[in-house]
Amino acid sequence: MINDSLRFKQRLMIASMLFGLFFGAGNIIFPVFLGQLAGDQVLLASLGFNLTAVGLPMLAIAAMAVTESESVYELSLRVSKPFAVLFTVALYLMIGPLFAIPRLATVSYEVGVASWVDQMGLSQTWGLAAYSLLFFGGAYLFSRKSSNLIQLIGQWMTPLLILLLALVFVQACLKGSFDFPSGTLDHPLANSFIKGYDTMDGLAGLAFGIVIIRSIRSLGLKNPHRISQEVLLSGGLCVLMMGLVYFALILLGADSLNYSQLAANGGEALPRIVSHYFGWFGQILLTLIVIVACFKTTLGLVVAFSQAFQQIFPGSKGWLWAVLACLVPGLLANVGLDRMIALTTPFLMLIYPLAMVLILLALLANQWASKRVYQICLWVTAFFAVFDFINHSPAFIKQSIWGAAMIRWAKQNFLFYQLGLAWFLPVLLSLGFCFIFRKRLADQ
Repeated sequence: MINDSLRFKQRLMIASMLFGLFFGAGNIIFPVFLGQLAGDQVLLASLGFNLTAVGLPMLAIAAMAVTESESVYELSLRVSKPFAVLFTVALYLMIGPLFAIPRLATVSYEVGVASWVDQMGLSQTWGLAAYSLLFFGGAYLFSRKSSNLIQLIGQWMTPLLILLLALVFVQACLKGSFDFPSGTLDHPLANSFIKGYDTMDGLAGLAFGIVIIRSIRSLGLKNPHRISQEVLLSGGLCVLMMGLVYFALILLGADSLNYSQLAANGGEALPRIVSHYFGWFGQILLTLIVIVACFKTTLGLVVAFSQAFQQIFPGSKGWLWAVLACLVPGLLANVGLDRMIALTTPFLMLIYPLAMVLILLALLANQWASKRVYQICLWVTAFFAVFDFINHSPAFIKQSIWGAAMIRWAKQNFLFYQLGLAWFLPVLLSLGFCFIFRKRLADQ
């Protein structure tokens, strides 16, 4: 049956599915830890975090809708085919088997399961290995029925997660003091903006485009323009929910300083908070929250990864990509949460600016930006983002002779480099230059 538009209930279910796809590991632990760091600067921290963790996914969804692109690969073809292949592969590896997917398993284990393994006197090494096998085995089995994602995630798993989180928020409102101590976060707005990268949702907004659009089509909507409108409407509902939940989690983290010390990371802070409010039941509640949150996002990422790589490499088998998206993370998940975050950050500093500029061009310059405009702006972005990549790299790169020299030179010459935004001003200038000479660039 072909429909002209979605009913509100269908739109809400798509928004719920999208929330479920986005809201995984980092979406719970990062805002809680940010709240602890921010303390009494919680409002500025919340604003900065939401600009990237909520604003970027919405802009990514809008870019897909405005350009009527079915996937990030199709959107990236506006630059060139080699860029489209390289960028899409890099993006899906980042939010797929190399970083985001293994992090989902690691977070759900360390936050929700590790304490149970300790209580049973079992080895954490073998516990994590067994959990990874079950986690990714289940993800593969459910991913083979991708047509049921709307019902499974949108109708069941996301409402369950929201209900569980609501229990924590209500209890905190009843018992919390919300008299925030001083925080330790310098430049709360700028640093929170950068910390929003860690959720990877700006990248996920591009990556999940193919899943959202195919899900809307499965409900009987075929007109590309109407699909774009429904993507915007469903995306708007989704990010509204995300923004409210993030704000609540940041408040929880800030208030926790009244009864707990600053944690090493969000995975350590969250169990303390839930235990404070719920006692022994908190451990059960926390286990349910993190497993539901992480499993549904893993499921969405496995489906998105396999569908995208089928599009990039026509003729390949989707089930093979799904196996790869589960097997590789199953091995990497045993690295550990802190090390996983440390390895991820440099690559985020490199690829996130490229994604943001691609989104910006699609939204602001859709009517006049030629291939040359896209290429100029993205080459400028890549050049400056490399310096941010080096500045956030492990010590063996950052402290090498050439690495230290590049960082020293960048500090002396690049505005906003210390904030991780060296690319920002050059990109704005490049965009202005391209707008002035847009006709000449279009002729090349």
